[in-house]
Amino acid sequence: MSTVMEVIAAVHAGLEVLACSVIANVNRPDCFQPIELDQVIATAAEAGPKLMRLIGDMLPAVPGTAAGKAKA
Repeated sequence: MSTVMEVIAAVHAGLEVLACSVIANVNRPDCFQPIELDQVIATAAEAGPKLMRLIGDMLPAVPGTAAGKAKA
């Protein structure tokens, strides 16, 4: 799935957006193969703790968040 549509909608609503996505499966158009749901779930589960750590490390630098400075 893509975060593009969600970001477009948020920007149209006047929101500031910081997005982060995880690629849980890759399927090339020249080599199409069925996507195994178990593999997608396993990849997402593996990425979860890494993504949480990344977001936790970034939040203090994002103004307007509870972990960041007050928005000016």
